[in-house]
Amino acid sequence: PQRQKTARAGQRRWKNLLERLRDEAEGATGKVFAKQMNECKRQKLKSQKEALLLFLNTAVRDKLIQAGKFCNVRDAKRGFIGWTSFTIIQCRATQFYRRVEDLFGEGSTPKVNT
Repeated sequence: PQRQKTARAGQRRWKNLLERLRDEAEGATGKVFAKQMNECKRQKLKSQKEALLLFLNTAVRDKLIQAGKFCNVRDAKRGFIGWTSFTIIQCRATQFYRRVEDLFGEGSTPKVNT
């Protein structure tokens, strides 16, 4: 029962975060972004993956990172929904890291897979 409560709370948190990220991405343009969002819908991705995608695109828009080359959005062996790499803009690294922490929640620590 506790695991289910924890899982449901996590799902709600990611769903709320995703809605906020979607609002922030409202009006985003570009062929790559449109293809990425269509691929999310096609794959019926979970909230966490779509949130990460939106986070990366917002970080590019806000000039926190520079996108590397993109691959086909369906090529999961070469990239994550088209993303193959990114470079953190050095003078914005602290701000980028703060947003990463916010993405996963205050005080979150990586979980060990068992």
